[in-house]
Amino acid sequence: MAQESYSSTPKVKDAIALLIPEGDRFFVERQATIALGNLAGRSLKKTKD
Repeated sequence: MAQESYSSTPKVKDAIALLIPEGDRFFVERQATIALGNLAGRSLKKTKD
């Protein structure tokens, strides 16, 4: 998972911590996960149809 290694990079985590307060960060991460899930779902649908 490229996304996982990207977000576990300390510099990235620090930048996110500075930009987004703790509560908002949870929301943003959830939104990102949902967006990734939607992309995955869309590509799965393409192969089904």
